Amino acid sequence: MQATDFWDNPEAAKGVVAEMKSLKAQVDPLAGVMDQFENARVAYEMAREAGDRDLLAEADESLFALQARMQRVELLSLLSEKHDHRNCFLTISAGDGGTEANDWAEMLLRMYLFYLEAHPEWKLEEIERSYGTEVGLDSVTLKVSGPHAFGYLKCERGTHRLARVSPFNAQGKRQTSFATVDVTPEFEESSVEIPDKDLEITPFVRASGPGGQNVNKVSTRIELRVTLSDLPISRAALDRLRQAAGRKVNALGELVLASDEHRSQLRNREECLSRLRELIVRALTPPKPRRPTKPTAASRRRRAEAKSRRSATKKGRGAPPEASGD
Repeated sequence: MQATDFWDNPEAAKGVVAEMKSLKAQVDPLAGVMDQFENARVAYEMAREAGDRDLLAEADESLFALQARMQRVELLSLLSEKHDHRNCFLTISAGDGGTEANDWAEMLLRMYLFYLEAHPEWKLEEIERSYGTEVGLDSVTLKVSGPHAFGYLKCERGTHRLARVSPFNAQGKRQTSFATVDVTPEFEESSVEIPDKDLEITPFVRASGPGGQNVNKVSTRIELRVTLSDLPISRAALDRLRQAAGRKVNALGELVLASDEHRSQLRNREECLSRLRELIVRALTPPKPRRPTKPTAASRRRRAEAKSRRSATKKGRGAPPEASGD
């Protein structure tokens, strides 16, 4: 970064600065813990040599507090992948199951809201919400801003299943419903340029919400449509983009994104474009190759023990021996 030509390529320079900030966020806490540990060790040895019980108790408290901080540093070391430090978008979409799936999507939203509220260092914004036909939600998108938001939440991606006796089933039958959760990192900008002619942005769309809310009275919602086949990306990346977008791709092959979080149409437009960039960058990132692995000795042992237990159980299910008469 001290080179005179460092900023000649702004794109590469910003990438280097972002990488440096990510590494610094991991190294600085570890260096602080090491310094505090050395200070606590010296204080403990001095208190032991002096035989001062008060100083020994104080040193013990410092070491216990340091242990908790070391655990936090160890957790941060696990969040060391490329985009773990970024903000993220969390999208919940109802899947198969009809009204039950809409209710399940709203239950998932409440669960995540409780979890996010337990992290005061994160800022939460609701970007877009569409309601179900009767109850619940069809889809909702949240923006989570804060340190390592994507690293914490990326493991939630996938299909979530609920099996219960549905209160919406007139016959009281057990029903299985599904909802998908997608988490994408937030990017400042993307190297992929999309011509304006390939984008269809519909302003002045009346937002939706229950009751007489302000979103029902003003036209600030923005809908962005882009035909996936027009994007300048490879077929493999296009397939990954379809999978990541899920139900936001309609029958015409258009990716439809909407935002009504802000009172300004301009900010809602920027929000839609930002989410489009994130989906494209994610699609352009090829998945990590899966390496074939062999089962461990412990897993083979547990499997053999389980088979032995099942065998003994089946033997006990046989017909009881006939009693011999005298």
